[in-house]
Amino acid sequence: MLAPPPGFHTYRVTLEATQDTILANNEAAAFVNVQGPPHVLVIEGKPGEGQNIVAALQATRIKVTVGTANDIPTTLDGLAGYSGVVLADVPAVSLGTARMQILQAYVRDLGRGLVVSGGENSYGVGGYANTPLEQTLPVTMDIPQHKETPNIAVVLIVESLESNGEINISKEAAKGVIGLLTPRDQVGVSGGCGTLVAPMQHVTNRTAIDHIIDTMDPCDPGSYLPDLANAETVLLKTDAKIKHVILLGDGDTFEDSQTTAQLLKMANEHITVSTVATNAEDYQQLGLMQQ
Repeated sequence: MLAPPPGFHTYRVTLEATQDTILANNEAAAFVNVQGPPHVLVIEGKPGEGQNIVAALQATRIKVTVGTANDIPTTLDGLAGYSGVVLADVPAVSLGTARMQILQAYVRDLGRGLVVSGGENSYGVGGYANTPLEQTLPVTMDIPQHKETPNIAVVLIVESLESNGEINISKEAAKGVIGLLTPRDQVGVSGGCGTLVAPMQHVTNRTAIDHIIDTMDPCDPGSYLPDLANAETVLLKTDAKIKHVILLGDGDTFEDSQTTAQLLKMANEHITVSTVATNAEDYQQLGLMQQ
């Protein structure tokens, strides 16, 4: 017996026997769902996004229909004709709640396949969080923020830029560092005068710290040694796993073996130091900052 066309079919069997006194058990019926060749619906966020997927499926002789989010049937019956659905970098806003709910029922109730490919418009950045699509997928859209990142303590040493430009690049760079830190991290700010103008504190109020940086009047130190020694003392009092000093200056100071000894001492204490030349006038000053 040849298989019928794809779809649901009913088969009924009837037995006729002579001298049969119980006719109720002479008939039985069953439903059969003939799958037929697989048919996959590929939905593209942008034209061509799923071309590699389409080519791979077609290479295995799977029938493929390509469309946009608007081509997803809005009823489960309409979607039931497909063996699987592929979303190729499709944002949630294009799908809409109704179609995401249909896809959820398609997977949950019919046991069909759903593949979601990553891209610039899918998963977390595609707005899947707290949607029926997120509930359908075996992953969560929550991105742990610095979950395994050790806490950091930073001392920013910002010396005078010695210019009257509209933008103080040293201060702007310092504020950029503040923007990268989390409330778990700590920061202290020095104006190059050997003491902190902003005491070591957790980064819970970036606006206040940025204001201190904007309004402070940095010094033009003759040596970086006082600030480095002060930074060492402050950092050693913290419980941060990473202790770091960032020096933003022009390198026009006089440094001797004492500064070198101080840096080596800090290195042995696992305190790292970075220098950023923000207004160096010549190669000699740049060389000092590199050292």
